[in-house]
Amino acid sequence: MLRGDPGEVATRPPPEALDALYATAPVGLAVLDRDLRFVHVNAWLAATNGCPACAHLGRTPGEVAPEPGAAIESLLRRVVETGMSLLEHPVSVPGRAPGGDQTYLVSAAPQTGEAGEVEGISVVVQDVSSLLRAQRALEATGLAEERARAQERARIAQVLHDDLQQVLYGLRLRLGALRRELGVCAEADVARTFDGIDALAARALTVTRTLTLDLTPPVLAQEGLDASLAWLAELMRQTHGLEVRLHRDAPVPLRDADLHALLVQIVRELLFNVVKHAATRRTDVTVLLGDGRILLTVEDEGVGFDSSQLERKRLAGQGGFGLKNIRERLALFGGRMDIVSSPGTGTRVTLSLPIPPFFSPPPPAAT
Repeated sequence: MLRGDPGEVATRPPPEALDALYATAPVGLAVLDRDLRFVHVNAWLAATNGCPACAHLGRTPGEVAPEPGAAIESLLRRVVETGMSLLEHPVSVPGRAPGGDQTYLVSAAPQTGEAGEVEGISVVVQDVSSLLRAQRALEATGLAEERARAQERARIAQVLHDDLQQVLYGLRLRLGALRRELGVCAEADVARTFDGIDALAARALTVTRTLTLDLTPPVLAQEGLDASLAWLAELMRQTHGLEVRLHRDAPVPLRDADLHALLVQIVRELLFNVVKHAATRRTDVTVLLGDGRILLTVEDEGVGFDSSQLERKRLAGQGGFGLKNIRERLALFGGRMDIVSSPGTGTRVTLSLPIPPFFSPPPPAAT
């Protein structure tokens, strides 16, 4: 804790017990007075700023390193003025690192005197540039894998549609022709055999058609996410008797076909969960835009469950494969999934994703 005259504070080093920490810490550490002038700075931060530690003393971050010092200085000034700590606020310097931007996380805590006034601040600066680059590389790999899986699903669906379905359809035609040739002369056992084979072929044809839809739903990105959800709502009504009520505040014209298809597949999985577990025939799907994000909610008034247990299982790595898979696929696009439920009150699942740069916002309403 800093006490006394601020000028006196500016000449006082930190406690001796902290000297070793300041010398060896792999992060930037500093003490500034209330005028944001350096009182102490460790070797890591001095090297990052490109000048000796002694050249920092009595100067502000903006004077030592205009970029990003000026941005950091404005953050620290708020700490002095409000007396409130700052926790891991990101600050980026364009083009400073070999691999792109240099990104720091800045934390600061006020140091107060006996009367409670802010006399200085302690600052921690972490360089997370390498971590962010590694994270982006992993995300890029994940996106590439997701797109490869989508292409493989499309290929399998094409084989089912162009080959297997046609073979099954031809088989049914030939069975029908052979049955007509036999006519009334066919014995009852033979006729029943033909009927059984035809029923099996019809069932196989239905399965392949359903599988084709599951692998590659006919979503059209150019028509907007809301149009695809309307198609999905009608499909759920026809196949499962589930009434899906759609709500949106504006058209959602996503231009990325992979993200578009992913959202439709995830919503379909969530609607299947309603059919299987919620014991209700009605659900609501809501799409909202705001604060730079797309919010998509699937909500029902079914039997519900204890979502806190689900969260504990997720943190322990014991969550179900379906929900775990959804979370991982959303994370590739910077999204997340939140589940709120309790027994007897239904379930609300919210998907939240940042609005991508290839998103075309709706035009403003005419006045």
